[in-house]
Amino acid sequence: MKYNICKNIVVLGASSGVGRALSIELAKQECSLLLVARDERDLKSLSDHISIAYNTQCGFLVCDLYQSQFDAETFLQSCLNCMGKIDALIVPAGIIDDNDDGLNLKISHRIITVNFTSIALTVSAFCDHFKKQDSGHVVVFSSIAASVPRKKNVAYSASKAALTTYCRGLQHAFVDTGVKIQIYALGYVDTSMSFGQKLLFPIASPECVARFVVKNIDRNMRFTFYPYFWTIIVFFIESLPWFIFKRLKF
Repeated sequence: MKYNICKNIVVLGASSGVGRALSIELAKQECSLLLVARDERDLKSLSDHISIAYNTQCGFLVCDLYQSQFDAETFLQSCLNCMGKIDALIVPAGIIDDNDDGLNLKISHRIITVNFTSIALTVSAFCDHFKKQDSGHVVVFSSIAASVPRKKNVAYSASKAALTTYCRGLQHAFVDTGVKIQIYALGYVDTSMSFGQKLLFPIASPECVARFVVKNIDRNMRFTFYPYFWTIIVFFIESLPWFIFKRLKF
């Protein structure tokens, strides 16, 4: 099905998982794409596949959100140099670490830098650009872990919570402009992040996530749990008193 959506889109974190699925789904909508990730080989392979299979313009840009030289304004300018005009930024980029217990400072620093600091500054730079052109969409991805922090994935949960709060603030800041910011809090998704884990609830495919996001990219959806049933689950867990919550093993 074809949707009337924005056409010049930067996908930050495009090479695998949800990012790869989003890139393909957007290509089906005949969007011009700039794929961004840190692995040049994966990017070139995906870019070539999309260009040939869907007959749409698809370039790529290598970028590491953890590199010390990363600068959001320089990154924005690089994207503009590649595309000329940008209508939307979609950011499925992010990392997770099985050893993230909040005590390993090196792991925590890397997760917080990639999942929050670099992404937040990039979103801010793009929003400022979109405000000047009086139009633009930004889609970021949070997690259910942001709402229910626990002893596993401490830095990951904190970084996603910080990103959610930051982007909600930007939603308010740009409310009277042509800038739209959407936040998706994802439940379990079938990616390398969830591979081999024993999960309590159903898992969504990256393709389902991508179809839902693309279908609703022009709608006024500020914050959405996906799949929807996580709204109830998160509400229930958040309502638990501490003496019960601290005994949970999940």
